[in-house]
Amino acid sequence: MAGSLRDQFSRLSPRQRALICMAVLFDGVDAGSFLESDARSGIELRAAADVLSSQQADLRLPLVATLLRQAVEELS
Repeated sequence: MAGSLRDQFSRLSPRQRALICMAVLFDGVDAGSFLESDARSGIELRAAADVLSSQQADLRLPLVATLLRQAVEELS
């Protein structure tokens, strides 16, 4: 994962990271539009989703699944 994405993603709460991952897994490149509607942190969520969804699908899916697993572990 690129340094800027890693830094940006690590500043988010585990719940936000899990939400972004689920949106990217379900909606792919449209995830950012969905997440932007969050009144509190939509801009930040969209930015992270846009970076993740811009990755090639063969790289994006395993990366996002791993990030989701990590976020869920933190929530447990």
